[in-house]
Amino acid sequence: MSYSRWSSSTWYTFWSTEEKSNYALPTNKRKRAQVFEICDFPSYRITYGELMDKGAYKILRDVKAFYAKEHAGSVADSLGEGYDVEYSDKIFEPKNPTGRELVELSGYLSQWQKEVEEAFTVKSYLKDIWNLKIKSGFINLFKNNIR
Repeated sequence: MSYSRWSSSTWYTFWSTEEKSNYALPTNKRKRAQVFEICDFPSYRITYGELMDKGAYKILRDVKAFYAKEHAGSVADSLGEGYDVEYSDKIFEPKNPTGRELVELSGYLSQWQKEVEEAFTVKSYLKDIWNLKIKSGFINLFKNNIR
């Protein structure tokens, strides 16, 4: 799973998805819907489909433009009655990523692209089904019969 966070890095990124099932078939539609997320204030999300359609250079230009602007948002201030979180409005200042930071991000994006492509092969799908579903079913079957 793609994930980056280094003490010397600006970026905190990870592979995200909004899928409900881990066992769905590795279709092109599911593949294009995979998400690379830059977790920040505010976060920025890129789908595999967008990366394939636009290309990495355009995506990095979009990221740079996005983080070159101020963004309105809210942050948690305190806990109110009954542990309700209270928020206040905030303006997030531009981050203005440097060329070096964008090169670093391009490496994370490239690694994520490779991992998505590998994860959506039939071989990976069958391996995941074996490891996650069938294998655990056998283990549970034996555990129940031993008792």
